[in-house]
Amino acid sequence: MWNCVRVAVFLLSIGVGVGEPSARAATDGDVAKLRKELQEQRQLLVAILRAEQKRNEMLLRFLLVNEPPSSLDSELSLPGPSESSGGTIDEGPKPVHKPPPAPATVTLKGTVAFKGRATSDAYVYVENVVGPPVNASLQIKQENKQFSPRVAVVQRGTRLVFSNADSIFHNVFSTSPGYAFDLGAQRAGDPAKTVVAGTPGVIEVFCNMHSRMSSTVLVVPSGLYAKVDRDGSFQLNNVPVGSRKIVAWAPGAKAARNEVEVRPGGAEVSFSLEVAPAAAHLNKAGQPYDPYE
Repeated sequence: MWNCVRVAVFLLSIGVGVGEPSARAATDGDVAKLRKELQEQRQLLVAILRAEQKRNEMLLRFLLVNEPPSSLDSELSLPGPSESSGGTIDEGPKPVHKPPPAPATVTLKGTVAFKGRATSDAYVYVENVVGPPVNASLQIKQENKQFSPRVAVVQRGTRLVFSNADSIFHNVFSTSPGYAFDLGAQRAGDPAKTVVAGTPGVIEVFCNMHSRMSSTVLVVPSGLYAKVDRDGSFQLNNVPVGSRKIVAWAPGAKAARNEVEVRPGGAEVSFSLEVAPAAAHLNKAGQPYDPYE
């Protein structure tokens, strides 16, 4: 390619030299002929440079959009002198416009139908997307012989901070799988005690001294969770495209799972949850509570 350019530059140099003193005796016809040749040489050089630009852009198109090379052959041919002498310079190929990339995350919508006991504390979350542990904390107070909040959802890594605001003793404990702990007797003014929610799952929290005290904490693997509205509808934002396991959960209900193919246009899913009536629980020793507690 560069050899062609050198030849063209050399031809131009010959044409430019026509105006030297040694050629002053040339006739008008000779001058006109030389000017015409010089014009054709200039147009040929421009055509060569344009062809090189077209070739580079065609190769770039092939790399970007995988267009078969055979479809580019007709566009990469160099014009001959007769094509370049018409006085019109080709503007070259139009820019290649890549289609916009498909969205990486979308909105997933759905509904939850409830059976049995009504609840306003249902949640949905993505189970097979795991985010990094968060640096956060949730305070669970013991006041008026109740836990506050009674239901909570936290991301893994959250610290659960238990403090006693009552003037009586409490003994916070849990026997949930993966979260068996006993914080011992605690009274107002005692330092708060902490449990780290490091593993996704459900933590049932009770007081060993008061059977009516309970709190349920759902630990989710990432920030992809949402509360279900009163009408049973929900919306999960920023769900990655792909095969996703969606879980619907509520206190007192067995979690329901659906595997959903989340596409760039979004997805929808529905669940059915049966919420059981509240049941009595045992103390930390696995025994019934004292009826006079």
